[in-house]
Amino acid sequence: MMDANNSYWVFCFLFFLFACGNEVELENIHSTTLEGKYDLIRMESENPVDLDRDGNFSLDIMTEIAKSTKIPHTYFLEISEIIYLQEPQHRDHHQINLWAPHSNVFSDDQGNYLYTAYGLGNVISQYHYSEKANLITLKNNGGEGVMLSAKSMSNRVIRIQYIQSYYTTNGWERLTITSTYKRRI
Repeated sequence: MMDANNSYWVFCFLFFLFACGNEVELENIHSTTLEGKYDLIRMESENPVDLDRDGNFSLDIMTEIAKSTKIPHTYFLEISEIIYLQEPQHRDHHQINLWAPHSNVFSDDQGNYLYTAYGLGNVISQYHYSEKANLITLKNNGGEGVMLSAKSMSNRVIRIQYIQSYYTTNGWERLTITSTYKRRI
């Protein structure tokens, strides 16, 4: 027969076992409310840069590349679920695709700099979103940069901080950039 002391410890053990199990189960629920396409509304460097080589330094990346872009691009963010139906198991993950300006540097045969043009570069990360905590957790970065953080500012606006290489007046630099995106209607 159990005495009161042993009953207390058994009760505590069972209480923590079931209480912790429920929290973990609730926290692993992935919300798909962020899925969709978002248009770039702001893109700023952590430090002022001169990407267009006009002698004016700015935090605003889009202003800096506007003169260098011969073909206009639409920079955007896409959040989606990717499903792989491979045998023997089914797996899926949730992915953020950030389509940002990508530097293409042109030089002459002697290696002298001529100009920089910008195309589309992709920075990719898998993510988990807890709607309850309004927390986006990033994992498994890939592409042409590294996502550092993602934050849902509202149900229509997301802010992403990432590192990507750009050709500046100092040569190639890894810039820390914060971009803000608004959900397409």
